[in-house]
This record gives sequence, structure tokens and C-alpha cells, in this order.
Amino acid sequence: MPHGTATITGEQREAIYEFLVEQLSRLTDVPQAVKSEEFDTAKRLAREFSQYFRLLDGLGWGADGRLEVALILPPEELVDALRRIYIDAEGALGGSPEERKAREAEEACRRRDQLVFDTASSLLAELLVSGGESI
Repeated sequence: MPHGTATITGEQREAIYEFLVEQLSRLTDVPQAVKSEEFDTAKRLAREFSQYFRLLDGLGWGADGRLEVALILPPEELVDALRRIYIDAEGALGGSPEERKAREAEEACRRRDQLVFDTASSLLAELLVSGGESI
């Protein structure tokens, strides 16, 4: 097994993995930039995404139960990739106070909706089973 440049916890790995996969949803921006002849933007995005893919290769693809994960990118590449992640994560955390409040409200609604769904599902299952029906 290759020696790592740095080691992170499994929880940190999962968070970074999910963040990177979410960031890769912006891949559609590359062809759009090319079509718009915004070649500098396309090149910048291609560099960012290539860093993300190299880091994902090192993290491993899919769910992972490891308690510790060695990051095996060469130090210079790892620093570049972490700088990009830092900037993108800072942007995701930042924004105006109104944007942060909107995200918090959206998350609160999502949690509420999940609780409502789970409660209704559980109660329906309980009531319908006693009546011999199914959901």
C-alpha cells in the first residue's frame, strides 16, 4: 500500500467524498463555457475537476467504512486540491446572511418533512397491519 501524505478520519473522508461528488455536478459548466467561447473558464474548470478526480481516486469510490484514510496524492497535488476544496467549501459556507438563513430554513423544512413522512409511514403501517391492510 502506498504511504500517504496525510491521514484523515473516516468521517472526514465521507464528508470530503460527498462534497467532491456534489462539486462534480458542475461538470456541465465546462461544455457550456466552451460553447460560449469562454475558454479560460473552461480550462480553469477542467483543472479543478481533474484535481477532484485525482483526490477521489485516492479516497476511493463509494461508501467506505475505514476509520482512517491515507491521502496518497503527492504533497504538491494534495496542497493544490485542498486549496480548491477550501475555497469551494468557504463559498458554500459563506454567502450573505439571507442566503445562510434560506439554507437553514430549507434544511429545517427538510428535517420536518422527513419526520412527518416517517411518522405517517410508521402510524399507517401500525394501523393498517392491525386492520389487515397495507400501505
